[in-house]
Amino acid sequence: MFLVLEILEGCELYSRMFPAGNMFTDIEEEKIRNLANEFLGPKKSLLLSSLNRTAKFRNEKLFDLIRELGIYKVSSVAGERDVDYAMIKRITDTRNKLFHKSESFEDGVLYYSLFPLVTQIVELILKDPTRIL
Repeated sequence: MFLVLEILEGCELYSRMFPAGNMFTDIEEEKIRNLANEFLGPKKSLLLSSLNRTAKFRNEKLFDLIRELGIYKVSSVAGERDVDYAMIKRITDTRNKLFHKSESFEDGVLYYSLFPLVTQIVELILKDPTRIL
């Protein structure tokens, strides 16, 4: 299920909404490149990779994209819930716990937030694939 969200982050709409590398000004970028050139290997790569960062964090971008798709509520056996930033953050936190071998995570996030949200996203895209182009 998390894969659907990650695929969403790779779609054309996401790229248009959040172009890579818009965190730093041209002058700041030049300073980072100059500093990076003083290093070799992983240190240089790390500094240069920062140039691809955007001003928004992953949770913010995913939340904005879901809003752009017109998804504001999800329904599950627990009832209807608003899709808000806190929900998206809990989903991404749960994903990180699962993929980084955490001992526990909140099952309710999967059943009452992630699954209904992903189901709605898939239905929307199946009906109109151009929504994410």
